[in-house]
Amino acid sequence: PTIGFRHQPVIDFLKSQPGLFRIDTVTGVEDVWQPDTSVLEGIPSVWGLWNPFVLSDYYWLWKQHIPGRSSPQYDVLNARYVLGHKDVVLDWEKFKPVYTEHPVVNVYENTRAMPRVFVVGRERRASSHDEALRHFTASDFDPRREVVVEGAEGPALPPQEGEVGRATVERYGPNGLTVRVEMDRPGYLVVSDVFYPGWEAWVDGRQTPVLRANWTFRAVRLDPGAHVVEMRFRPRSFFIGLAISGTAWGVVALGAVMGLLRRRSALLQGKIRSQLLPEPLASRPPNR
Repeated sequence: PTIGFRHQPVIDFLKSQPGLFRIDTVTGVEDVWQPDTSVLEGIPSVWGLWNPFVLSDYYWLWKQHIPGRSSPQYDVLNARYVLGHKDVVLDWEKFKPVYTEHPVVNVYENTRAMPRVFVVGRERRASSHDEALRHFTASDFDPRREVVVEGAEGPALPPQEGEVGRATVERYGPNGLTVRVEMDRPGYLVVSDVFYPGWEAWVDGRQTPVLRANWTFRAVRLDPGAHVVEMRFRPRSFFIGLAISGTAWGVVALGAVMGLLRRRSALLQGKIRSQLLPEPLASRPPNR
């Protein structure tokens, strides 16, 4: 039943592309493109998994608050490639066809797609989640130069122009990443992955807060200089569950040990009683 969704040349092309990127397949191509191909083939998608557990902030950002594929807000999603039919309508000043050999599906490159991990030197502070959304969707918001942060403390960044620094991803996975950063002046390292309680960060080995950035992503503040930034997903619920499971298994193990000890004790007591009782008459030798 999925034979019409098998487009291996397109998959091979996408897998051959370097760097971290996502694909966007919500263009009406779903009639010939298996929705879960990204999961099956390990190609990240802006839509993620097709399941009921998608996080609400990201869902509404993508479905309602991104002004459109022509907007700079769309570029924050790291959507470098868009898949569509041959007659798909896109902003041709921004998107260019890069793979057209397939008879049904074309691949278009977003020439303004932003990296998954980057640095900026300006901030917009938000005192609430709603205010953060207003900042992020503002027509004058430039995600290449600034970030919207919630929960930021300390002095605000001074107005600054020009290059801020460089970020190089050394390790990347679903539950953690390591980035080497060279900051020419104070700023933020922004990671366009979803914010969720349980994400922790260390800068040069010292723990630092992970801020909610651009309404649904993550960021950490950095001082000038060279840094190694590590993020790990360590949800408290996991460790609470681990402790409960460990305690439960401990109780089960203790119960098993106590049961064995009781059985051994009962067997030992029975053996002692049998040795102390007189032998049955039938087993004694006859008197002579």
